[in-house]
Amino acid sequence: MKHLRIRTEYSFKTTYAPIARCIERLKAIGCTHAGIVDKDSTWGHVFWHQACKAAGIIPILGVELVVSEIDDELQTMWFLAKNYEGLRELYRFTTKAFLQKIPSKYGAKPRLMRSDVLAMSENVYKFAGEILD
Repeated sequence: MKHLRIRTEYSFKTTYAPIARCIERLKAIGCTHAGIVDKDSTWGHVFWHQACKAAGIIPILGVELVVSEIDDELQTMWFLAKNYEGLRELYRFTTKAFLQKIPSKYGAKPRLMRSDVLAMSENVYKFAGEILD
């Protein structure tokens, strides 16, 4: 079994569980691959990778970000790196998202523009999330 969208303690107020508990549960249900997709953050990638490897699970690294041209919209997409090149690309786009933040009542949120998503290569899997078009 492959689980592609897990949030950890690095997703403030939207976590499934700390990394250790996530890995424990994934192992118990026979998961062979597992993807971390924390909101606005790649901070957990190193810990996720290490914990997955130690448990015999193949780690998949990703992130969930707002994708919007309009400051009122907070629709999200999530992305997974297909390979090492995709991971490098994902880190570049995550950095770009922090440089073009969207203001919100809860503080500024990192965001990508739709053109950023279209510029991503085939080395990054893109999931629509809340964006329907």
